This record gives sequence, C-alpha cells and structure tokens, in this order.
Amino acid sequence: IRRRLIESGLAESACVLIRPGVDFALLPVRRPGTLLARALDGEAGVGCDRPNPNPVLLTPPPVSRNGGHFYAVWAAAALQQVYEGIRLVLPWPSPERERLRRFAASAGLSRMLVMPEPHVDFASLLAGADVLVVPATGDVCAVGGNVPVVGFAVPGVAEFGADGIDGLLVPPARPIELASRIYRVLTAPELAYRLVATAGQHAYEALSLQRYVRRHRRLYDNLLAGRAADAGMQDGLSG
Repeated sequence: IRRRLIESGLAESACVLIRPGVDFALLPVRRPGTLLARALDGEAGVGCDRPNPNPVLLTPPPVSRNGGHFYAVWAAAALQQVYEGIRLVLPWPSPERERLRRFAASAGLSRMLVMPEPHVDFASLLAGADVLVVPATGDVCAVGGNVPVVGFAVPGVAEFGADGIDGLLVPPARPIELASRIYRVLTAPELAYRLVATAGQHAYEALSLQRYVRRHRRLYDNLLAGRAADAGMQDGLSG
C-alpha cells in the first residue's frame, strides 16, 4: 500500500510504514507428525531422505486469482506423483475456491484438496501444516510462523525473506519450480528447521509488539516536534 501511495504522488516522507505487532506467544504449537515435529523428535534426523508420506501444504487466505492459488493446485498435483497422500489446504470459502473445487473434480484431484469451514482458524491450520505455500502473483503479506515458507518472489513475500535463508522463493507463475522447492523442503527436515528458525528471528525483529509501540511513539514525537513524519522511521526490518 505504501508503494502504491508513493507511486500515486504522495511524498515519501509523509508516508510512514508501521508494521502490525504480533503476539508471538500466540503462535500455534506444532502438532505431532508434522515435518518439523518429526525432525525435533528424532524421527527424521539431519540428512534423512525418508519422505513424509502424507504432507500437508497450506495456502494463505483468501483464495483468489491474485493469490495465485491455482498455481498451488498445479504444484500439488505434480507432487502427488511422489506423495499419493498429499493434501493442499485452501482456507475459507470464496468464488475462486469454488472454481478450483470444480477444476479439481474435473481433473480427478478432489481427494487432494482440503477446504476448511470459516470457523477453523488459520493458526490451527498452521499447526498442522508442513509447508506454507504462497503462490501469489501480486502483493501479499505472508509470515509462516512455525512453518517453512515456499512461494513466488513477489514484493510482499520477498521483503520478508531472502531465498534460501528465510524461505524458498521462485519467480512468479512457475508452478513446476514451485513444486520442486516444496519437494526440497519436504525431503530435508534440517533445511525446514533452519528456514523456520531464521524467518522466526527476522519476523520477531520486524513485527514485535515492542517495535510496533516504539515506532508509533516516534511518529507522534516527530509530528509534535515539527519534524518530518518519517524522521528516524526507516523500515529496515531489523530497525
């Protein structure tokens, strides 16, 4: 939104970005049997190539064309050749989700899709997922919590993590490359653990409640003192 406002003519100094604060104590506890739970329990150690036979891929809501969920279906279908029991979760009803449901039925992929009702909260879905797949073709914001992120390198995703450090990213609209990166995470629990640990640290630096409050106070101090609104408010994610 900030990028669009500046592109529309708003002075950059008058457009301050304050990212939302997250209470990280509320992040879901990982359920036994998921990829990282198996790694932490010693069932899948470093270097283990034994795949999880029934991986769960989660996509962020809302299911939409801009969200690229069709590409997630395409990637999951490719991975079904390796993981017969793979599941792709498409949270919450939407016209696009219904379109994908019909498409999956026509392609014989209905069993692969999981479509939770709205009362199932996203945190609970994250707790049972092996990978958060973010196949967006436009600006989105996606933070995986305790789940490794694999997605397209659109600005809203790429700004929160570098490829191979916080998550695995591929150019937009390349579902086969997306499937390849998902496979890489599913077959390397130690990689998934490293990605989650690094992304979690970076997310805490960018989205902590303390930083959220601190930046609001700085903004108000700037305005009261007659300084530019963005004085000292650069959005370095670790700032």
